[in-house]
Parts: sequence; structure tokens; C-alpha cells
Amino acid sequence: MTAAPDTHVAAAAARPGDAARPLDVVVVTVRFPSAAETFVTSRVRSLLDLGHRVRVLAFRTPEEGWTRFLRERRLEGTPVVHNGTGPTVSGVLAALARPALAARALAWLVRTCRREPVHLWRALAVLPFAFWALARLERDTPDVVHLEWGHYPSVLVPLVRWRGLPCVVSLSLVAYDIYRGFPGTRTAAALADVVRTQARGNVPEIVAATGLSAERVELVPDGVDTERIAGIARAVDKVPGRVAVVSRLVPAKGVDDALRAFAAARERHPHATLRVMGTGPEEEPLRSLAAELGVADAVTFLGHVSHDDVLRELAAADVLLHLSHMERLPNAVKEGMASGCVVITTRTIGIEELVEDGRTGYLVDVRDHAAAAAALTRALAEPAEHAAMRAAAEALVRETMDHAASVRKLVGLWRRALAARGRGETVGVGQATHADITG
Repeated sequence: MTAAPDTHVAAAAARPGDAARPLDVVVVTVRFPSAAETFVTSRVRSLLDLGHRVRVLAFRTPEEGWTRFLRERRLEGTPVVHNGTGPTVSGVLAALARPALAARALAWLVRTCRREPVHLWRALAVLPFAFWALARLERDTPDVVHLEWGHYPSVLVPLVRWRGLPCVVSLSLVAYDIYRGFPGTRTAAALADVVRTQARGNVPEIVAATGLSAERVELVPDGVDTERIAGIARAVDKVPGRVAVVSRLVPAKGVDDALRAFAAARERHPHATLRVMGTGPEEEPLRSLAAELGVADAVTFLGHVSHDDVLRELAAADVLLHLSHMERLPNAVKEGMASGCVVITTRTIGIEELVEDGRTGYLVDVRDHAAAAAALTRALAEPAEHAAMRAAAEALVRETMDHAASVRKLVGLWRRALAARGRGETVGVGQATHADITG
């Protein structure tokens, strides 16, 4: 039975954001778990370890092997519901049972996406799942609905707000959300209680895309488990000349540039080896490229590697090559720095928050594999001379990108927003336009 909105508000007022009380959190994401994205599963794991109740709603069907990923990341038993035929049909029925809300949502999407039909069709495709999720939230309303992505899953946000659910809505806006440019993100950001991003460099673009003030965008890094990484690194010896790549094997990740840089550096360092971790549609072309460059005997494609094994590989590597064309503060770079690698990466937005060229790593321009080769040649020729760089990189990640500290900060923001709602305040709606609020 669905509770009326005023019942929800009364319940929220009766349970303020007490700092000692575990929170009930629904995490909304695209796929869960994802082989290529560990930050979402790490955040869920930490919330569970802290004693919070966590449920996950995933807007796409699961990846092959998803149950194995759950086991690898210690998430067995976590309630996860994926999109699919059942939820889609149930969502259509839920929308039909709420004709006024369905009409309002459709009008909003048509209005916001009228000039971009691709966005409109994609949003309409996920709208049934959003209605299904709304019905679940109405039956068992959490303290927090946290969206890990701010593009198409954000269609859920206005539904939650228009139904008057008292839960805090928390929205992440990260690199892909900014590149995707879904017009509905603006409404979702205006209606959210907490809007966070992982890099300072993202803030101007978020402000331009959403109309929020910079003060409304909270900086909460996607941190890495520095204590666990340090423990693994202490137990693993560095392998001289070993170079690592951790990436999905797709064109935008620049793994072909990494192969070219490695091949050029190996002319000076014939003992060097390259270990490539990750899967994707470019694997066979990359294998062919390695053969063409004459380094196939020195390059090992490891495929999917569990997160613990990724950390062990990084602990054994002298150098991490990460030559992505568009990532912003990638976790692979943070983990490489924390693992004692010399990191060579590209100048992408926000990267200067991690890598100071020549002090905590090396920066090269996107697609400049010649500069990457020069940096790699230097790192392999002078391992001892790079001890200060490794130490500075480890210290920077430990002090500014620690995962536990990031989760604590996010939970603190949720508690502050819960307390505000308990006082009858709305944190995010203050900057929403009339059209955003009314649909």
C-alpha cells in the first residue's frame, strides 16, 4: 500500500538526521556491479561496513559474470535489482496507475529534450524503470536516494520530488554526465539536496550546464582505499622494468598510445614488459598492434582482473601508463600513485589535482605517445632517482583521495540534508526554477 506524501513527511520529522543512527540508503546506478567501475561498489561496501542499510537499483541489465564481481568485491547478499522485462512491465503499470504523474513526466521530457530527440528517446526508454523504482521507494522510503550518475537515471529525481517523498536526494555529476549532456540533468540537479562531483575542475562545467551556483556543488572525491593498497604493496616486490596499463579496451582510453609509447621505450630498455588489465572490443586490434610494433612477446593481455589482483599488479609495476583521452581523475591513476608506481598520464580536466608534472608523476598531451615514450624511457632508466616522486605521489593520494574519508564526508552531507528536511527546509529546491519544480 502506498503511503500518502503527508505521512512520509511526518515520518521524516520523527526521525531527524541523528549522527548515531545508521542510514537507509538506496543507491541508483547504471550497472551494478560493473567490471570497469570499482568506485560504486567500493562506496556500497564502505556504507555496509559502517552499518548502513544499502539497496541498489540498476537502470541496465547486468553484465555477464556480475555475480562473480559481487563475490570478488565482498558484496554477496546486497539487495540488487536490475532493469529488465519484469521491472519494465511493472513500471508501465505503475505509470498507468498514476496518470497525472505520468503525463507530467512526459511533458517535462518533451519540453526539456524537444531539440535533442536522441536524448528524448533514451530517457523515455528508461522511464518505466524509474516509475517501478518510485513504487518501491514509496513502499519502503529510505533516508537517502543517491544517484551515482546524473544522466538518464536522473529521470527518477523529479518523480521522487513530485510525489513528495521526504528522502534526501543526492546526485553525482562526474565526467561522463558532463560529456553526455542530457538536458534533464539540469532539473535533477536543481531538485537534489546534495550535488557532488569528484574533481574541482568539473565545477565550472557543472555550473554552466545546470545553473547551480558553485557553492552548491560539493567536492567529494572518488577515493581509493589507501590503507589496503599500502598493505598489499608491502607484501609485493617491484619487478624491474614492469609497466602496467589498467583500462577498458576502447578507443577513448588510449591503450594504443600506451602500446606505441612502450614499443619506443623498449628500444632503450629491452628488458621492459607490459601488463594490460582490462577487457573490451579493442582487444584483438590491440594485440595486432603489439605484433606490428614488434613487442608482442613483451606484452601480456590479462583480461578481466579482480580488484585485489589489480592492486597486486600495480604494486609489482615500476610504471603505470594511463593515456586516456577524456577521463577526469581516474581511480587507476590514484591507485597507481598509492602503489608506488611512477605514473605517466594525459592532461585531462582535473588531473592537476593529482599529478604535478615532474613532482608526483609525468603529464603528456593526449595522443602524444612520443612524449609518453620519453617519460617512460626516463622512468625505466632512473628508478632510484624517482623515489622522491613515488613518495610524494603516495602522500598526496593518502592525504587528499582516501576512500574512507570521502565516504564519511558524503554521509555527513546526507545527515546535514536530512536534518534540514526534518526542520522543514529544502536544500536544493531553492535554486530550482518554477518549471523545474512544477514540471
